[in-house]
Amino acid sequence: MQLLRMFFGSPFANLAVIVSGHQQMFVRLLQGCLRIYKCQWASGEQKHSVMQTVKKLNEIATERSVAVPTELQKQLRGLLSTTRLSKQTGQKWLKSTFGPRRQMASSHEEPQIVDAYQEFVLLLEQKTGPEVKAEMSLLVDVMFSPELLYPAQTAGYQRAADGGFMQKLISHTKKLLTVGEEKLVVQVLTTLQSTVEVFQGTAEGGQAIRNALLAWYFCHTSSPEDSQLVVLPRHTKSKREIQSYLDHCKASDLVVDLVMHGSSQEVFLEGIKLGIVLLDEGNEVVQQSLLRRFMSSNCEAFFHEICDHIGEAQAEIKSSYNFNPADVGSHGASDMNLPNVSQQNGVVLPQLGDVRASCDISSTGADQGGDTTISYTQAASLANSLPGVTLTELQSAALGQSQLPDTAQVSLGATSQHESMIQAPMSHSGPSMDSAELLCMWPILRFLQLMCENHNKDLQNYLRRQENSKSSFNIIHETLSFLDCICGSTAGGLGLLGLYINERNVELINQCLATLTEYCQGPCQENQKAIALHESNGVDIIVALILNDIQPLGQTRMELDLMLKNNASKLLLAIMESRKDSDMAERIMYNMQPRQLIERCKLAFNEEGFLDETEISEDTSGSPRHVGHNMYLLASQLAQHSKELGELLQTDRDPALEYYEKHTAQIEIVRADRTMEQIVFPVPGVCKFLTQRSKDHVIATAERDEQGSKVEDFFRRSELLCKEMKWQKNLLDRPKLFMISQNESMWASIAFCLAVIINLLVVLFYPFGDSIGGKS
Repeated sequence: MQLLRMFFGSPFANLAVIVSGHQQMFVRLLQGCLRIYKCQWASGEQKHSVMQTVKKLNEIATERSVAVPTELQKQLRGLLSTTRLSKQTGQKWLKSTFGPRRQMASSHEEPQIVDAYQEFVLLLEQKTGPEVKAEMSLLVDVMFSPELLYPAQTAGYQRAADGGFMQKLISHTKKLLTVGEEKLVVQVLTTLQSTVEVFQGTAEGGQAIRNALLAWYFCHTSSPEDSQLVVLPRHTKSKREIQSYLDHCKASDLVVDLVMHGSSQEVFLEGIKLGIVLLDEGNEVVQQSLLRRFMSSNCEAFFHEICDHIGEAQAEIKSSYNFNPADVGSHGASDMNLPNVSQQNGVVLPQLGDVRASCDISSTGADQGGDTTISYTQAASLANSLPGVTLTELQSAALGQSQLPDTAQVSLGATSQHESMIQAPMSHSGPSMDSAELLCMWPILRFLQLMCENHNKDLQNYLRRQENSKSSFNIIHETLSFLDCICGSTAGGLGLLGLYINERNVELINQCLATLTEYCQGPCQENQKAIALHESNGVDIIVALILNDIQPLGQTRMELDLMLKNNASKLLLAIMESRKDSDMAERIMYNMQPRQLIERCKLAFNEEGFLDETEISEDTSGSPRHVGHNMYLLASQLAQHSKELGELLQTDRDPALEYYEKHTAQIEIVRADRTMEQIVFPVPGVCKFLTQRSKDHVIATAERDEQGSKVEDFFRRSELLCKEMKWQKNLLDRPKLFMISQNESMWASIAFCLAVIINLLVVLFYPFGDSIGGKS
């Protein structure tokens, strides 16, 4: 039908001789179209196409005065009039249904309509959600193993095998970006990300449709029962194998090309997310592919785009602060009655008190004869600010065992006033984390971290300097500058961290600290120097994160505050790793008093006992005691370069320091350059459950055949030893079984002795003289 309409609409059919010379053929065409229209098997769409052809032929017959039989003319007029009436009726119905209503719903009915519509949408999502996920998972399986769509040993199977389809899909995605098909590119990238995810099965509602689709596509039958026999390759592979397969299909090159293209924000973000999925858990194969791509071609635009996005995020942060932190500090500590403000080298570092407890303090003064007892947390936070008062005296005052001297009587009313000054701008200041510039920062930082995962020194150095490019971009400095900006240092508020760090951006700050840590670990000494000696206040901010209370974040979300201090201490430990010189230590201690770090270790140790929440295990990385242990390790590293700090660690016999010293061990390793280095590390609490028998067995049976074989043999046994320690810990719930397991060697000796006795009894009393068959 479409062919007929195209012919009679073409310039060739305009010639009068074409129609008039074939009048009988033209009439037979009309009659044939009418017969097809009256057929019962014709669908509605087919009848509509036939009707359009009949109208076109009727117009040609009228224009060219073609002689049409009278009976045929009557049929044409009846058919066209019926069609016209149906069209008019349909238009009236559409107008009455979707047109403007004469009487609108009342105002009190509108919320009910909206709520009902939302409930309907939610119900529809719940009902169809499993089916949609099942279809999507099957689409991923089809993309991963398209050769299974064809019978084995066929031409289609051979063409689709060995990643041929995936390679062409990735290559086609690059071309789609050049023609502006960004929405389709985003859909392909989302599907590629789903390919790496390990299959977890589908919900109950989607399993039936998945089985049916599996049988349809992969079993080459229509029987859903056969789908139970299908084993798809993606479900038998590990995440690392799938990542390597996609890398073989040039997925890592696609990530680089998408970033270099400078396309829309959505495409850039999805490209970075694909890179995160490929590099997850530190895949060395993908890391080496990225490095080869960087070294083999000019990828200057890649790092230029990364730096541009980091710069745009910094500009967004700076433009969002609508107050000047310098005005807060311009009044001076005496004007605000702050008890704990220290000025060192021209940098204001306020040590805000811990206000997790009530800020009100019962202090009526000596002239009124009232008590001056304060809470423990307040006493600990003021330990560094009150001259002539020790932490022991403050602890005693916190426990109500004694009173503070008259010279140390303080009122926290001014502190409470200062807290209100800080919290006031928090409600309406700071950048919105929903802005496009900041939404892409966490994926960028995570992507950069995974590029350096597992101490990949080549990529660590390449991020600092691209020697094969005309313009080199120092990603290390850019990341540190972003940390400097988001913590408020560039706005003049170094130390007033509570003004800038809150629940909205603390996750981004933690990721920034983790990325900087990965830059240094290994160690990469050039990156350590780049971070420590940078002109920004980045190191000072990291130190301030450890020494200062982040209020009001520490008051409302204590676990976030602890995580922040934990990541900051890990970063400083990474900067100090394997450093023989004192440059790094001097830079870190430039704005740090040795006693401040010691008191912070004590405070973190004692803080866990004052928690009102469920007790946190000491093996948990977010516990106060674990954070304090990292600070103690930092102090022990810095003590090698600071005589004052070393004396404090040796002379101060506080229970907290004794606990940390008891749970700290060290080993000596030999580096590749034959230099010996001492490594200090915390001993997990679960290690105390390792039995003495297992320790003696490892020492007695360790492999010592070759140089370095002891370490390799020990790591082969480590998994079994860890399982034993965890099992012994679980036995604590059953004290009798735990006591029996602790004396395993004794029970083994007893069992051996009993076995010997039983064998002796059998030998002595066995009736060897009797005949085998016996006698009647």
